[in-house]
Amino acid sequence: FDPGLRSGITINQYVSLIDIPPTIADFIGVTHPEDWNGKSLLSFIVDAKVEEERIVYAGSKIKEKVVVSARDKRWKLIFNEAQGSYVLYDIALDPSEREDVKSHYPEITEELKKEIESFLIFIRRNKKEPAEIVDTEEVKAKLKALGYLS
Repeated sequence: FDPGLRSGITINQYVSLIDIPPTIADFIGVTHPEDWNGKSLLSFIVDAKVEEERIVYAGSKIKEKVVVSARDKRWKLIFNEAQGSYVLYDIALDPSEREDVKSHYPEITEELKKEIESFLIFIRRNKKEPAEIVDTEEVKAKLKALGYLS
């Protein structure tokens, strides 16, 4: 890492894996494509006091159905597509996520539901098919040279 940056920095901000590529691009001074959705974390690394309200998403698939969460500093809403259910947690008061509080905070639940719906629309619109693997002797030789094939 850059000797000008302090080690052991804690970022008091929710971040996502999608933030890594723009952070690296920013760090090495390369302009990244506009369609990248992550945010460079360099400003948070340089100045740990910088704060920004943002929603961070996480998701996975279970038997072709998604489980997606949207969270900010206080709230976390989880959508389980297979069950068609939502669960809301007040992370500030319940960091272990034990009590569903969606019935107490319907406006927060609706706001985060809209965020999840927008996120799912974006993901499904921008789904990319896996790249075609060209199985040639040249590719096999390169993979072997790198130690991936024996």
